[in-house]
Amino acid sequence: MPLTLLDYIILFLSAILAGVILMYIVLHFLEKRSRLIVSPISEIRRLATEGETTIETTTSEREELPVTITEWGILKGAIDLSVFSPEELSRLTRSDIKRVNLWIRAALQSGFLKDFSEREKKIFGINIDENLLESLERILNDLEENLRLLRQSEDKLLNLEEPEIRFLSRLGIKNLAFIRFDNIVGPELKYFLRLTRFIKKSLTNPQLIVHLAMGSEISYYTEIEDGDRIVITKYAYVEEDRELQNIIIGEIIPNANIETIKNFLDQIAQRLRGQGDVTLDRFRTVIREELRRHSEEISERAEQTR
Repeated sequence: MPLTLLDYIILFLSAILAGVILMYIVLHFLEKRSRLIVSPISEIRRLATEGETTIETTTSEREELPVTITEWGILKGAIDLSVFSPEELSRLTRSDIKRVNLWIRAALQSGFLKDFSEREKKIFGINIDENLLESLERILNDLEENLRLLRQSEDKLLNLEEPEIRFLSRLGIKNLAFIRFDNIVGPELKYFLRLTRFIKKSLTNPQLIVHLAMGSEISYYTEIEDGDRIVITKYAYVEEDRELQNIIIGEIIPNANIETIKNFLDQIAQRLRGQGDVTLDRFRTVIREELRRHSEEISERAEQTR
């Protein structure tokens, strides 16, 4: 029986429909494949910055931004001149006169400047006050001590990438640390992410780590002196026929979910179980693996809610 015009039209449309379906299947497969091969760091970067927006500011908007005494370019220019008019400081630092005036206002409020102005003639000078200089000296000494401790502890720094650090921040973790329990010397701070107040105390007073290790037998969460919040997890290993326990610490912010962070640390500990003298590279790798696993779980939950 010969085909009619209608039969040809139906065959033509069927071919188009089959092609569309095949194309959809191919695209769907490629999309799935691209998700599987996405870089872990890229995925963590996406999740860590999810919801953030980039805001472009115009010149006039930047002029309205708050100015503090620590605007270094203007601060250095003021110290170089010692006594100056706003116009002189603006010309020297190549700063907008409006921002210079805002900086002068902040510096006057802090006591860093004195106002020698008379009528419309505006003149200001650095306040060489003994108490102020002592305060500045103490701040500089603290900064120098931080730098000294960092240089002294370079072999202990985890050096995670910024997207990984941001993902930890998303969990409410501001620092991670690893404490190795040595069979002879006892607990020792081996690695850490950031030089926080707690870490500085631990480096200058190793007994703090000993007390923390003893306290971890009682609770996995503690708030130590000055209010630093610590979540603790431990794992066992055997050395010279003795069962010892290494400690992993997460410093957290006040509104962090303690149970979520404890679970995160437990997963890291599970991967290290039985390993005594963990290297820096090994600890960093395990953290990254757990961050990737955690980010994948978040992605899956997000897919399910769509």
